[in-house]
Amino acid sequence: MADWIEDYLAKRGISFQSDHAGEAYGGNGRNIVAFIPGTKKGIPLGFAAHMDQIEPCRNVKAIQEGDIIRTDGTTTLGGDDKSGITAILEAVEDLLETNAEHRDIYLVFTSSEEISMMGTKHMDLDMLPCKDLVIADATGDTGVIAYKAPGMEAIRVVFHGKKAHAGIEPEKGINAIKVAAEAIFPCGRTGSCPSCTGRI
Repeated sequence: MADWIEDYLAKRGISFQSDHAGEAYGGNGRNIVAFIPGTKKGIPLGFAAHMDQIEPCRNVKAIQEGDIIRTDGTTTLGGDDKSGITAILEAVEDLLETNAEHRDIYLVFTSSEEISMMGTKHMDLDMLPCKDLVIADATGDTGVIAYKAPGMEAIRVVFHGKKAHAGIEPEKGINAIKVAAEAIFPCGRTGSCPSCTGRI
């Protein structure tokens, strides 16, 4: 995807930079930042989308049925976030065709968003002097912009058990798997459960 986008930008004479973000987490991904000089003054504006998608995503076979585009069922379609990339590039095509006035524009295409946003976490921010970004990666009605959204922090928890003789005094031991299961699903229900409140 990064190769395709860089080729797209080069063919249209749009300058861009790429980093080596993937090297920081054992991958080969990279972030791309392109720049379209403005024709009028104003605060620069950026548009961003991510290039990766959830698996399985190799050899996608898109099938169009009227207004619906789907896969053959063996892969994901990757509308998350190919649709975001498409929207951004369509806006670029419109600018190039109409020569409409615009301020400086930055196009940001990131890698590895689906794995805890590793691409942006290791992005070379010197490539992006723009602070205002519209990120095309959400569901909802056209024209709606979410200015707040939940985040995610990944944590690693290790449960240690306590050894005891299984035949003589198993009650003196602590089964780490049982403790972990209780911590994740105290009563087996997903979502809120009044009886589990305060247990973990």
